[in-house]
Amino acid sequence: TLDQRGVFLTRGYTCTARALADLLGWTGREARRHVVAATDVHRRATLGGEPLPARLPATAAAFSAGDVALRHVEVIGRVLSTPAARRLTPE
Repeated sequence: TLDQRGVFLTRGYTCTARALADLLGWTGREARRHVVAATDVHRRATLGGEPLPARLPATAAAFSAGDVALRHVEVIGRVLSTPAARRLTPE
């Protein structure tokens, strides 16, 4: 993530959400919404740099295609992060 790579740290920002809020004129809450959604729908990498798929690959594909909006990504991510959802198998 941008936070892990320290992208905004060199410009004095301690986290990506604060940088987005300042640079784009968003509220802190709005910036955090975008950062959380982005962590769900964008590819990740291991500490060794090996690529990993998005945490929510089906949602990522739908978001990329324009079939779902930011609010949908937020709700899906929130629901799938619950203890009940973690007990389910992918099938």
